[in-house]
Amino acid sequence: MKYKAKILVTAGGGGVGQSIIKAIKLANVRYGRDYKIYTTDIRPLSAGLFRVEKGFLVPPASSPDYVDKLLNIAQSEGVQVLIPGSDPELPVLAENKREFANDGIIPLVGEPQSVKIGYDKWRTFEFLKENGFNYPETALPENVNALVEKVGFPLLIKPRYGSGSVGINVARDEEELRFFMSRIEEPIVQEYIEGEEYTTGVLIDKDGDLVGSITLKRELKKGSTFRAVIDDFKDVRKAAEKIALKTGLIGPVNIQMRMTEMGPITFEINPRFSGTTVVRAYAEFNEPDIMIRNLLYDEKVFNVNYRKGIAMVRYLNELFVEVEKLSELEKSGWIRYSGEIYEWF
Repeated sequence: MKYKAKILVTAGGGGVGQSIIKAIKLANVRYGRDYKIYTTDIRPLSAGLFRVEKGFLVPPASSPDYVDKLLNIAQSEGVQVLIPGSDPELPVLAENKREFANDGIIPLVGEPQSVKIGYDKWRTFEFLKENGFNYPETALPENVNALVEKVGFPLLIKPRYGSGSVGINVARDEEELRFFMSRIEEPIVQEYIEGEEYTTGVLIDKDGDLVGSITLKRELKKGSTFRAVIDDFKDVRKAAEKIALKTGLIGPVNIQMRMTEMGPITFEINPRFSGTTVVRAYAEFNEPDIMIRNLLYDEKVFNVNYRKGIAMVRYLNELFVEVEKLSELEKSGWIRYSGEIYEWF
């Protein structure tokens, strides 16, 4: 079967959006799909805008015009599936998913209450605790003294809302704790868990059935995975599957854990695709492709036989764009232009 679809991936300037775009392009090359990709971003100098069929400028997700703008783009281009590529868009799209669905556009996002489990890190802690999963002790600012007495230092200070590893600081004493808390608008404070870090992608189809999961042991740099190993890591994978199924989410659920003497401890649940989506796709676990086929062609996929024993290391590359084209983009709000990329090594 020749799978065809028009896909809109938001936030093409960020690591998650770009990784989704790469995975969809890989499906076109490797499996002969006919997916047309469109993307959006809030800034003209966003690489993804220049590497798809068409790139569009949109206001931030906090803008009252955001949903209407995104809906108009999707309608005008005949988009069938909408995939969010940034955290701030998740709750907005979850609240407005029916508006898109009424126009035949399927947003790949869960229901608002399920999305909140991952987007609100305090709710993540409550969810893990309520359901008997391993979790790091966590406190809101008003209860931080009790947390210090219970677990001591070091402690993690992170923004309460959003997902991923951005904005996290480690406090090793009281002075650092107060300093980092003062720099974050709505912080939470969390027990620091020692151990190797793992990221697991769990995929759940539109009927709520488990498609499968894939785990990477990873190293982070500035909040992003820059080295990783794909292998079975069965204990981590199976624990992540149980958590993901309990959330009630559909599509991708990305779960971060550290391995300890108590077993894997979960500290993040991200209700979206990951910045390592293309790494997983390379290993034959192409999550966007699987979900597009499931949503549009009602195809059921189980127990994906992906490759294991693969290591990945990331490096930077450059995209060159004529300034004149940026001016055109800012003026019209959209662009169809690829720029130029060199493969340096």
